[in-house]
Amino acid sequence: MRCNPWRWMWGLIPIAMLTWFANQWERPGIEDDLKTRAEDALKREGLDWAKIDFEGRDAILTGRATDEAEPKMAMDLLRRTFGVRVSKSRTDLVERVESYNWGALLDSGKVKLTGHVPNETTRRNVLGLAKASFPKATIADEMTLARGAPPNDVFIGGVGFGLKQLASLKSGTVNLRNTDLSIAGEASDSPSYKLVKAAVPGKLPKGWSLGKEAVTPPAISPYTWAAKYAANQVVLSGYAPTEAAKEAVYQHTKKTFP
Repeated sequence: MRCNPWRWMWGLIPIAMLTWFANQWERPGIEDDLKTRAEDALKREGLDWAKIDFEGRDAILTGRATDEAEPKMAMDLLRRTFGVRVSKSRTDLVERVESYNWGALLDSGKVKLTGHVPNETTRRNVLGLAKASFPKATIADEMTLARGAPPNDVFIGGVGFGLKQLASLKSGTVNLRNTDLSIAGEASDSPSYKLVKAAVPGKLPKGWSLGKEAVTPPAISPYTWAAKYAANQVVLSGYAPTEAAKEAVYQHTKKTFP
């Protein structure tokens, strides 16, 4: 009996169709499984900037890395993920800035965070510090990613210190430029004013120097001052506009009542 190739062909067509339909049916589930496992692996390594798409078992990596070594790290991790066949990289790097700035503005019970952060993990840490320092305030995140930050422990130390001082103000700003810290605003009360004046620059965190300090005492109404002389003693009370004015009044009083 002779073999007829056409009869074999008619038998292969249904098998090919079944294979194609099975592949189309199973493919979304396979892609979802691979994507979930790959994304979890990237997040565990702190590479959550990376975005992954799958075409079957072929992974396509996109996103903007915050460090020059991270794209290779992400690709190596993808290739080690079970089930991934081919990995293609279409990544880019976030912008590097020469003057690395970060700032916080407190006004009317709202805190606005601006400037640069090095990565998404640091962004979450900064937001956590802001919420801890201002538990009742509305926090607006306007920070952008950029490379060129100081070492992470130095950066976070400066941010935490700045937010702590800002929390003692009625309104004001704190700004970090590279490793210079500046703060300005009106203290919420006299004890808070003394605390901020003692901390800046006396207790600046490691790695930071003072850029500018312009914290003013709280506005008082009515603004009173008095001196009482009795029993060979002078008692001064009320308010002074600055520490220098307070000291000048004290010295003048000593000279007038030797």
